[in-house]
Formats: sequence, C-alpha cells, structure tokens
Amino acid sequence: MAIDFPASPSANDSHTVGTTTFVYNGTYWGRSGNTSKFSASDTAPSSPSLGDLWYESDTGKTFIYYDSTWVELGHASDGQSFKVSDTAPSTGNAGDIWYESDTGKTFIRYDSAWVEIGHASDGQSFNVGDTVPGSPTAGDIWFESDSGGAYIYYADGSSSQWVELGHSVSGVNVNIDGGVSSTNFGGMFALDGGSA
Repeated sequence: MAIDFPASPSANDSHTVGTTTFVYNGTYWGRSGNTSKFSASDTAPSSPSLGDLWYESDTGKTFIYYDSTWVELGHASDGQSFKVSDTAPSTGNAGDIWYESDTGKTFIRYDSAWVEIGHASDGQSFNVGDTVPGSPTAGDIWFESDSGGAYIYYADGSSSQWVELGHSVSGVNVNIDGGVSSTNFGGMFALDGGSA
C-alpha cells in the first residue's frame, strides 16, 4: 500500500496514516519518533506497543511487535553485522548497520564510511515512488512504495545499479495491513493489521 503524502509540504508538517505519524523535515518525510520505539537487548521488551521494533542482540535478529506477538523481520544477514553503540565502530564491512544508541540515528557502511540512512547529504537524495528514479547519483536511496523495497544506487567503478538494502526471507515480502488476510496483494503476501 502506497502512502499518499500531501503535495508541497512545509517543514514540520505532519501526516498520519492509521496509528503512524510522519513529519516532513524540509527534505523528506520521516516517521515520528513517538509512533514506535526501537530496543536492542537479549530479551524481548516488556509492555511493547503495536509497531515497536526489537533487535535481539545475541542472535542478530530483528522483530516487529504485531498482533500481540514479536514477528521476525527478514533473516540474519549474509555476512553483514548490526552494531549498537554511542560511538562509531572503527571498522566495518560494506553493508554493515550501526545504530547510534545516544541519538537514535541509523547508519550503513558504504565506501569505507558510515553514511546515515534516511539523511540525504552531499548531493544524495531520498526518493519514494513505484518507478525507478531518473538520473540517480551514487549513494541515492529509493523506497519503492508499491513493494516496500529499499535500494541504494551503487557505482562499483565499472557499472552503476540499484542494490536492495537487506532482503526478505526466501524472497517473500510481507505487506502488513496492505490487503485481505492470506491473499496475494500486488505480488506480496498480505496480513490484515486491523486497527490499534
């Protein structure tokens, strides 16, 4: 399900879809910090709310709280790691993720540097749409609104292409509340998220 954001927003405008609120920061729409929370620990958080995220630090698995239970997102990576600290790791492999615990920012290891996810800088842009953006530059991020996939435009020296950030289990995408339960909706399995 694509989100229909208002045209020509001003900085600090908000838009609510269901129980999720998005705020426009002057460049892109970001999920409001008060709509869900992120936790990292070896044990599941107590008293979670619908949509909360939990990184199980001893296994490297990520979960979302849905329908009164923790549901795993994706799977453990293919060699990438997820780090949580208030200082940047001194080393990392391409594709590693770092969650900066004191600011709540998330970074990906790209071209020997930590690059903030969701923050367009140095000419990079963040695009939302169901078609490939025209004239991309290395480092641009694209959220494909009809499938829920997230991509980074990567130039390896001999070619340039959109590369998916992470991937789903066995190629199955899950669209929560995007269609009728147990059906195929737009090529994705649909779960009815109900109402909060």
